[in-house]
Amino acid sequence: MKKNGQLNLRSTDDVGDKLALATKFIASFISDFALSWYKQYLNEAKAREIRKSTANGLSIGVLLFIFYCAYASGILFTTKLEKKGYWYESELIQHEQYNIGKVMIIFMTILASIFNLGQARSAALFPSTIDNNLDEGIKKSDLIGNIKFSNVTFSYPSRSDIEILKIISFNVKQDETIALVGSSGSDKSRSTSALDNESKTIVQDALDCASQDRTTIVIAHRLSTIRNADKIIVMQKGEIIEEGNHELLMNNQSVYYNLIQKPILFLKKKINKEE
Repeated sequence: MKKNGQLNLRSTDDVGDKLALATKFIASFISDFALSWYKQYLNEAKAREIRKSTANGLSIGVLLFIFYCAYASGILFTTKLEKKGYWYESELIQHEQYNIGKVMIIFMTILASIFNLGQARSAALFPSTIDNNLDEGIKKSDLIGNIKFSNVTFSYPSRSDIEILKIISFNVKQDETIALVGSSGSDKSRSTSALDNESKTIVQDALDCASQDRTTIVIAHRLSTIRNADKIIVMQKGEIIEEGNHELLMNNQSVYYNLIQKPILFLKKKINKEE
């Protein structure tokens, strides 16, 4: 029995060593494959950007060549007119009433005027559909701020087969604040996600002030914003899994409760490690 037990232990150790070796081999193989795949896409992007940069450089070079050819042709033409006595400005330059600096100022002013005229013409041909400077218009006095989402689905055009939102339905009453929360990767996107902490705090405080007495839908991670919301909608993988206010969801001790407790537990562990 003792020998059999020792043999079993040795066999277990051998199997464990082989499994560890196999795991390292598989991880190494997968990492090499992932790196080669990533490098392939980087090389494709690099080649595409090189072609794009080459085309841009050639086009800019051709435009500058045409511009300076026209500039040189103008100088050559005016010089010939001066020699034949047809250029009145040459007499002014000779009598020191004009100098070459003033002539260049006039020339560049004409070029700038032509450029601005072209911009104005393009604005006239393609008028904007939205007039930002318009103060007049009809304002609805009986506007009701109720919002209703009924069986809403959404997917990106590049990934039309994957639904980001899956049959979402909820109601928002007038002057109510709804908070959409969920773990990272639950198909939410915040307007402050690309800001640093200081700027994020300033923007979030301004949004909190602006949402007073307004129908508001908030996508937030800040506990203060979530706690004060009239209704909290918890999302996971594009679906609504919980609804209610802060107290109700905390008493349920489900997904929302775990989301709130996660940073608190993380801070406690960090403090314990430091101590």
